[in-house]
Amino acid sequence: QDAGLAQWLGGLYVPGALAPPTAPVDHRYAVHWASADLPGMAQVKTASVDTGAIHVVNVSLPARGATAGYAQAGVGILMRPTHGISRITFRPEATFNYRHIIDTPRVRSYMAWSTAVNKGHVRLVAQRINPVNGSFETYAQRAVPLWNDSVGTGSQLWQDSGGGSFPGADPGLQFIGTSGDLFALWFIASAYCAKNDEDPTAYTICQANIDCEVPSMWVAETPLV
Repeated sequence: QDAGLAQWLGGLYVPGALAPPTAPVDHRYAVHWASADLPGMAQVKTASVDTGAIHVVNVSLPARGATAGYAQAGVGILMRPTHGISRITFRPEATFNYRHIIDTPRVRSYMAWSTAVNKGHVRLVAQRINPVNGSFETYAQRAVPLWNDSVGTGSQLWQDSGGGSFPGADPGLQFIGTSGDLFALWFIASAYCAKNDEDPTAYTICQANIDCEVPSMWVAETPLV
């Protein structure tokens, strides 16, 4: 909401469609990304710079054998440091809800047990543009785990759901930048599913969903030079 500020807060970035008139264009979300589809998985991945909403679904397809991979999507901002050399702290504000399921089937006694792994996290990533080739390259990153489950002892069903907010007590992502750098700073939702079925008729269900709302991002600079 528009707080009636005479001057926009320098470290605040907001989604484009939700930005008040006082928000400069360069302080609105600028980039979005989704990972490529993977064989053996059914995936949905969306991210909006207009609303700050992120939606990720990852599901293993019913088939014999092994399959694994991440479904990821994220929104981000572009920023240039204003000091010669500074320590930069990136702290998105987000709420999230998630649901995950592992259901390994009962298999015939002479077949190997089905196995599965299911985990989710949110990622903070800083990419810096390479002045030589003009591409963004990962410069700093960290992951904040949400859940991590695995099954490898026969027929089991495990499901759970939860939610929360970020950052809470999390310090965010810190890195060093210079006034000559251009950074892309990302908040990414990441859901991983993996399974292995040996039985040709009994298939594992491994599914993970993450929904995020990212209404603002904050960037703080501490000059070092």
